[in-house]
Amino acid sequence: MWENHGIANTAQVKLLRALVLPVATYRCERWTIRKHEEIKAFEMKCLGHVLRISWTEKRTNEWVLHKAKTERQLLESIRKRKLTYFGHIIRK
Repeated sequence: MWENHGIANTAQVKLLRALVLPVATYRCERWTIRKHEEIKAFEMKCLGHVLRISWTEKRTNEWVLHKAKTERQLLESIRKRKLTYFGHIIRK
């Protein structure tokens, strides 16, 4: 599916956000956010793979996000899930 050139890049990015990132962030509520740079790098690596951009091309993150027509969402999603989990724990 990722190697298929017949699927539009925007559709592949949506599939990435729907299929891969939820599996990668399973039980992220208990993670420490100290590794936020690694989380950002993982998101950019996934987008680069979907868009077929080699790491040797030396593209900036802003260029990749512009080409994918998206914004960074992974770290903010993890923070939101952590706050939701914290509220759940406090209410108990």
